[in-house]
Amino acid sequence: MGTGVAAGFAIGYPLRGLEIGADNAVVLDQSALTGIDLSDALVQQSDLESSFSESPDLVALIDLVGAEFCGGSVTLDSDPGARAARAFVDQTNNAMVLSEAVRAKDTTTAGRFVSQMTSLLDDCEGGRYFKVENGERTEVEISNTRRDVPLRLDYVTRTITPVRGGMSQVVTFFQVGNVVVALQYAGPE
Repeated sequence: MGTGVAAGFAIGYPLRGLEIGADNAVVLDQSALTGIDLSDALVQQSDLESSFSESPDLVALIDLVGAEFCGGSVTLDSDPGARAARAFVDQTNNAMVLSEAVRAKDTTTAGRFVSQMTSLLDDCEGGRYFKVENGERTEVEISNTRRDVPLRLDYVTRTITPVRGGMSQVVTFFQVGNVVVALQYAGPE
């Protein structure tokens, strides 16, 4: 299974039309997927609408695995240098898609990371928190509006929306073997 395809399903476009997966969500044999090529786990240009273009300048800024949500973060025990990232920007619709793949020490560690991310996002008091970007503090709400998911296990996706309006984000974390794949769509609803 090409995870770029899974990534395409996970982020979708536009946000309002995003329906992830189907009633037939699959369970991956994680041990059989150990050792996948990190670049294969990233979002590909073909996964997105033609209005998106690759933005290599943004790649250095991507740090989704280990990012802070609700005042906390989850650390992944990973192999040094075992990371790949790709970014796409849609100038027409003021949107971007970020993808990151990080190789964990083993499949158990990758699965534990996704489980801990699920807990971090779901246990945020009242489903809201304040995030700070560029020195500006914004209250955001975490919601789980997805009815169907493509993977039955080892997968979490949440929508993070500013309470007073603004750019929404969809963050997704899932496991493919010993790799954690993180995706973020940011743009209009």
